[in-house]
Amino acid sequence: MFDNVVKSQTLQVDVINGATLTSKVHLKALENALKQAQMD
Repeated sequence: MFDNVVKSQTLQVDVINGATLTSKVHLKALENALKQAQMD
C-alpha cells in the first residue's frame, strides 16, 4: 500500500481487502506525517 502511495504521489489508493479500517488508519498516519513534514 505504501509503495502505491509513493508511486502515485497521492493518498487515494486502493486499501487492503479485509483490512479497510487498518489501511485507512495507516493512510491517515501517512497524511499527518506529510503535513508535519511540510511545516518543518
